Amino acid sequence: MKKIILIFLIIYANSTNLHKFNEINILSLVMQLNLNNNQKKKIKSIIQNCRKIPIQRPNFLKLSFKHGQFNKEKYIDIKTSFAQKRIQKQAQIIDKIIKILDKKQKQKLGDILDRNFND
Repeated sequence: MKKIILIFLIIYANSTNLHKFNEINILSLVMQLNLNNNQKKKIKSIIQNCRKIPIQRPNFLKLSFKHGQFNKEKYIDIKTSFAQKRIQKQAQIIDKIIKILDKKQKQKLGDILDRNFND
């Protein structure tokens, strides 16, 4: 569980390419696990389904201005809500991918994470 939480903390994705992570790409790690064809198909399906439902990126500044006044709290709320939706979607993707792995593959993924992020 600690290793999965670590993944969440280091992942950043933009709203249109949720499968691309800035710091680490979960897919590149998972592909090191000798997946069988069925697992590869399931992961491909997860990614395709994720792309079908993009998170709409609001116009943060436009929504924060009214009658020439900037509402800082509203801006923060909108940005926070957007980030939370993005992170929730990332977590769903990771969770679904992790569930496809068998016990041995999960252990190997943990070992890879330990080697690369040993603090």
